[in-house]
Amino acid sequence: MSQDTTCAECQFEAIHPYFPSVNPIELLRSGCSSFDISQVSIANDITHLEHELRHIEPLFLKIRDRRDRILHDIACSQSLLAPIRRLPRETLLQIFGHLSSQSSDMREGPWVLGHVCSTWRNISRSCPSLWTKIDISSEYGSSSFFNEFASLSGDLSIQLSVDYNSKYIPGRLRALLPHSQRWSSLDLNVPPKDLSELLSLISVPLIHLSVVNISVSSDYTPSRHGVIADPNLFSSSPITEATFDRLPYKYLPLNVHMLQRLRACFYSPAEILSIFRNAPDLIELVITMCPPRRYRDVKSPLPMVHISLRQLSFVMTQENAEEVHVSRSWNYITLPTLKEFQILASQTTIDDEFPRWLEDGEYSRIVKLLHRSGCDLTDLTFSIAVPVTSFLIPVLRQSPALEKLDVFIDTDIAGDIFRALTLPEGPVPKLRKLRIVDAPYVISALFQEGDAFHTMVRSRLGGDTNSHLKTLRVSLKLSYHDKSLFPVARDSPFRDLLKMKEEGLDVEFLYNEEDCLVEGKAYTLFFDSS
Repeated sequence: MSQDTTCAECQFEAIHPYFPSVNPIELLRSGCSSFDISQVSIANDITHLEHELRHIEPLFLKIRDRRDRILHDIACSQSLLAPIRRLPRETLLQIFGHLSSQSSDMREGPWVLGHVCSTWRNISRSCPSLWTKIDISSEYGSSSFFNEFASLSGDLSIQLSVDYNSKYIPGRLRALLPHSQRWSSLDLNVPPKDLSELLSLISVPLIHLSVVNISVSSDYTPSRHGVIADPNLFSSSPITEATFDRLPYKYLPLNVHMLQRLRACFYSPAEILSIFRNAPDLIELVITMCPPRRYRDVKSPLPMVHISLRQLSFVMTQENAEEVHVSRSWNYITLPTLKEFQILASQTTIDDEFPRWLEDGEYSRIVKLLHRSGCDLTDLTFSIAVPVTSFLIPVLRQSPALEKLDVFIDTDIAGDIFRALTLPEGPVPKLRKLRIVDAPYVISALFQEGDAFHTMVRSRLGGDTNSHLKTLRVSLKLSYHDKSLFPVARDSPFRDLLKMKEEGLDVEFLYNEEDCLVEGKAYTLFFDSS
């Protein structure tokens, strides 16, 4: 037999053809006896065939292995045909940007994209806008990691978030100080005992900082938690938006010349007057009063007109329930461009009564402020029970263009509010959105005044379609589940809400945060007698 050769096509060893020593067909045709055939030749043929079998069997194994590897490669290559691999760079960047904006975990967002493939790594690392949001509160990441993260943002502005929950926070913050000139947003969540230390780490002017949000987990007082070393930390920053939660504004005043939105705690009316004087572009002011037990009101300031403010909110807390929120200094302020007014409660209670948030004189000052300003309010929110006759009705009458009303009710005022809003005599004929929150007491004001509620809503669904009520949101929570209330009677006015929904009203009736007008547990409780 000749030497083994390799096939030029498949690179496997070639299989040689087999030629027997005796052709059995020719032997039979010749008529010769098989005894005439050499037994040696037949034995040689058998030996040869056995040799060929031993030679071919490893080749079969090689071919089978080659086939399995090819099938595996084909399966792996299917991912190359996935649509994501054919997307242009611009589309991928939009997807990456959405991912980065949705996640605050540093282990996600743009960093994880580099672990997919080299193409994604090159694209993500070459796009600085993906690396502008930095949250150093994660347990993951060293100081060098955060420095590298900031470096990948190039020359773009950085949005920095800090939740002081780890001993590693100071080191990480120091690592980012070389990039502080690019900080545009600073969000701090810190215990009061660590506030002074954290702010002292930021020892450089933040000349491009426009947004600052500081949330303290409990009320900050210098005598207990240490004095802020540099109260003028933000004096050179062009702040346009600021939020100080449980941190009095007086301890960290701002450069307010470019300020547009401010949510803060204030000690005295003088601070608020100063804001109005020096922040001509202010459009939103949310006030939480936290004065000491005794302070002197500002006496007869000069009348002031602010022509930019569009939203004014007073925030009530359990801690400041006994304080003065609307002082006499508001008698000298005029806000002609005001569109939204709110009295908010930062928390609620299930006691029989809320604290008496405002005095009669304070409600009177608000009514006079709105009347004097001649503003055309479009949005009102009251998260506490307010007097109806002396306050709510006068405010509504001064707001004929009102489109959105969010009101809190209890058993003392619910009926008066519903009757005051009933058309055609009721004010605010252009009301489009109405939200009603029932006090979480044992007795429901909605159940007690169900007929008046139904009459009011129905009155706003007729007449001119341009003034129809479009959206109704009702929220009911009971501190005690009275089984006798459910299911509602067959003639209950609440059943008409289902018909109103069919007629096109965007209505939602929540019981313990579950919609009773959508089939489910709350729906069965309210309407299904079975």
